[in-house]
Amino acid sequence: MRGVAVVSAASVGLVVVRSIIVGHPSFLFLCWNLFLAVLPLLFARVAVRSVASGKGRWWVMLWSLLWLLFFPNAPYIITDFVHLGSRNAISLWFDAVMIGGFAWAGLILGFQSLALMQWLISKKYGGRIGWSLVVGVIVAASYGTYLGRFQRWNSWDLAVQPVALLADIFSSIAHPATIAQGLALTVGMAVFLLLAYGCWVVMARDRGAGGK
Repeated sequence: MRGVAVVSAASVGLVVVRSIIVGHPSFLFLCWNLFLAVLPLLFARVAVRSVASGKGRWWVMLWSLLWLLFFPNAPYIITDFVHLGSRNAISLWFDAVMIGGFAWAGLILGFQSLALMQWLISKKYGGRIGWSLVVGVIVAASYGTYLGRFQRWNSWDLAVQPVALLADIFSSIAHPATIAQGLALTVGMAVFLLLAYGCWVVMARDRGAGGK
């Protein structure tokens, strides 16, 4: 967690430096996206603590639902590399490192929250169900990333304007080009996240085993 905090602080610092160089605030949306990526970890921790303290099932379900709703915001930052073309007297590599720092922090924050929820489910229903949760959530988050990047929907829109969101989803199904775009991003993102999460879990276990 300390490493994520350091990378996050450094990335925010790069945004400040960039804004000073270009003479106006720029790429501030990265800071907002990182804040949204922190929320799933907070919700996951509250859900785990609620179970440990014996809170009611509905209370745990509420925090788990909030976690699921905001989880796509963590991997979403990866798609911010699309903004690499927005340069004003700034090196492409500067922007790449800056966005990469935010993406890395968001990814680890998401993985930490996912690991907590996987542990919670595995403890109650077994390891297979826990990994089934991982696969299902990552696929759903990958599609959520597509909705956020290309359809411009936010996590809270499911609660604020669910009818419009669902209508947009069903409407896009009628357009083959939109289906292909959404399917390509969903599958590609899901495969990447599953492999990355698997590697992260293995490395976390190796560190734990090495410390014994």
